[in-house]
Amino acid sequence: MKKISLIGISVLLLFAACSTKMPTSISKEKSSKHSGASSNIIAANYKIDCSNMNLSFITDIKPIFETHCTKCHNEGRKGGYNFTYSAEIKTALRSGQLLGAVKWQKGFPHMPADGAQLDLNTIIKIECWYNTGMKE
Repeated sequence: MKKISLIGISVLLLFAACSTKMPTSISKEKSSKHSGASSNIIAANYKIDCSNMNLSFITDIKPIFETHCTKCHNEGRKGGYNFTYSAEIKTALRSGQLLGAVKWQKGFPHMPADGAQLDLNTIIKIECWYNTGMKE
């Protein structure tokens, strides 16, 4: 009887451990060191469908960067990039650094550095703008 109970519990634990869900939001908590692994990061392998998105830099992307990034990433280049210009945002996206940083992926500094992680919809907007050709 104990063996059957142990087997049953093991199977239940296995199923519970294997079930995954797409995150609907990103935790507002932030790691104190802005690097390395965190339990509050967005999954690197989530799938997005950008086929119905018609995003432009001026309307959709520029306001995101003005709100969350240009405090540090400006003419003074304190943050290494000047995100007041679309050309530098495109360069950071092409290098993989920007998406790695806003997704809080391991090996990248967590951005924004002085605030909570961007919400999932904002990250998806940036990624879809990149995936659909970065229209001005």
